Amino acid sequence: MASKQQIVSVLSEAEKEAEQGRLDTSLRLLIVSIRELLKLLEQGVDDEPRAH
Repeated sequence: MASKQQIVSVLSEAEKEAEQGRLDTSLRLLIVSIRELLKLLEQGVDDEPRAH
């Protein structure tokens, strides 16, 4: 399992590539979404009731 630090570093590399125009828009959105998920997980907000 990758550590949070590894995930963040991979995302940072991907963001640099995106800024240089090498990645398409959907991939940029995915990067942003993953960053938002990491923030939520850090805050422990991921404990909402789930539908079964």
